[in-house]
Parts: sequence; structure tokens; C-alpha cells
Amino acid sequence: MSKFYEKYWSDNKNEYLSDFNLKWPKLKKFIPLERGVVIVDFGCGNGRVIQEMKKINSQAEYIGLDVSEMALKSAAAILPDCKFYKIEDERFRN
Repeated sequence: MSKFYEKYWSDNKNEYLSDFNLKWPKLKKFIPLERGVVIVDFGCGNGRVIQEMKKINSQAEYIGLDVSEMALKSAAAILPDCKFYKIEDERFRN
């Protein structure tokens, strides 16, 4: 799956995901407004959703996780005050 997303983000570095306009109106209602909260975006892609969340709560700490190194580089470029980490593309095993 990480190969797929490396290709996807190399072609769409600065774009919003195609379903952003469908999901964002529902998601934004759940962004906490308190100071000092940590918000983790699992599958953060290029950071565009974190960018939008920061407009709602600029006082939160944001952490982005993704399988794509390309996406994380794009996210870090637009959000230097956030933390980003690459996660492995593995399934849980018993």
C-alpha cells in the first residue's frame, strides 16, 4: 500500500483529497477547542486536513502519521510547527 501512496502523493503534492469536500463538513464539528490538546491525524497525507484543523484550534499540538514519505515531506513544508512520523505499512498479526 505504501507504494500506491508514494505514487499518489508524488502526483498530488499540494492537493486536497478528492473526498475532502464530502468529509470535512462532518469532521470539523469534532475538533476540540481546548488549549493543550494533542490531535493525531492517522493517514495525514500532505497535511491539508491538519492545516484546516489549525484554523479551528491553533493552540492544539498536531501530530501527523502516514505511510508515504512524499506526503510527509509536503506536510512538513506547509506545517513546520507540527510533528510528522512515517508509519509502517503492515497488518496486525496474532
